[in-house]
Amino acid sequence: MFVSIGPHHRAQINDCSRFLRCGLIQVADAEPNYPWTDEVPIASERATLSKRIPESREEIRQVLTHFGDLLQEWRPSVVFHGGCYDRPVMRALARETVNRGCASILISESTYADHPRNLWREMAKRFVLRGLYHGAICAGTRSLEYLNRLGFSDSTIWQGHGAVEDQHFARGASEARARKDYYRERLQLPSRYVLCVARHAPEKNIDTLLNAFAGVHRQDPTLSLVLCGSGPLTEQLRDQSGKLGILDNVHFKGWVTYSDLPYVYGLAAVTVLPSISEPWGLVVNESLSSGTPVIVSDACGCAPDLVRRGVSGYAFSPGDSGQLESLLRRLLSEGLGPEVIEQCQSVATAWSLRNRTRGFVDCVLSHRQT
Repeated sequence: MFVSIGPHHRAQINDCSRFLRCGLIQVADAEPNYPWTDEVPIASERATLSKRIPESREEIRQVLTHFGDLLQEWRPSVVFHGGCYDRPVMRALARETVNRGCASILISESTYADHPRNLWREMAKRFVLRGLYHGAICAGTRSLEYLNRLGFSDSTIWQGHGAVEDQHFARGASEARARKDYYRERLQLPSRYVLCVARHAPEKNIDTLLNAFAGVHRQDPTLSLVLCGSGPLTEQLRDQSGKLGILDNVHFKGWVTYSDLPYVYGLAAVTVLPSISEPWGLVVNESLSSGTPVIVSDACGCAPDLVRRGVSGYAFSPGDSGQLESLLRRLLSEGLGPEVIEQCQSVATAWSLRNRTRGFVDCVLSHRQT
């Protein structure tokens, strides 16, 4: 049995349940920035330690008591800890796991390039993590490299994070392509569009996408841009679209339900993720699983693993709107060949739920043997 702590993709927890007796412990209620996180129900046992992230010593003490009771009841051999390990409550939970004699495993998609790093803080983090975790689950090449920097050896790291329910997206996208007119009308989508699925926040760098799209749109006025998401910068992005003269061709869709996302990906010409900071980027998995190519900032953690130039798409420098504009023109005019759907899905296959779940299973089996 394993327990996962943190806001992880529900579908992956459910997939792990096929192989392991497992449960989910949430530190706090669902993340309000991502209202779709509860659309995929948990099929296994689930518990919430607090209504909000505990901050005070008394709140953390109460959470630890509840957590200890759950460990006593569920008796897991391995506890996977996800979320922000720099929070005091997360460190306290990891320490309690070790004290109870369970294997404590960190789930991390962080990379060294996420944001500027301080040498002394990184050294202190390395020292702290060594006492809290016996191993780690990573998302890909860059998160593996960062975990190595933090003192985890390759033998204590398993690949398992960064997965999506690939068949959900493949099926929905195929259905959308077979009934284009129906889904365009139902979801109010333009006939030909560039797609971006992201929160409207500074790190997502959507203003750079708007600048690049404006350049492409001047030569191709039939092209539209669909923005799925919302956030603190929504009105600012509307204003920018107006100043660029493209507001009528930029569709602000707000949050799209998990069940409808595959249709939106399936009808898009290309998905763009222009982030200046992105530990992984699950929307890239989702787009490729849908058979839709991507243009991704090389600041995204998934870029080395999922972006194969000319096969699944292209990567660009996040501050270079001219480069993004050039790549958009190239992909929209030349495409990636007649087998583009199969190409994209073949790249995404390694990050399917089933394949990535093997990392969790191997980790549990390894600690059972020891």
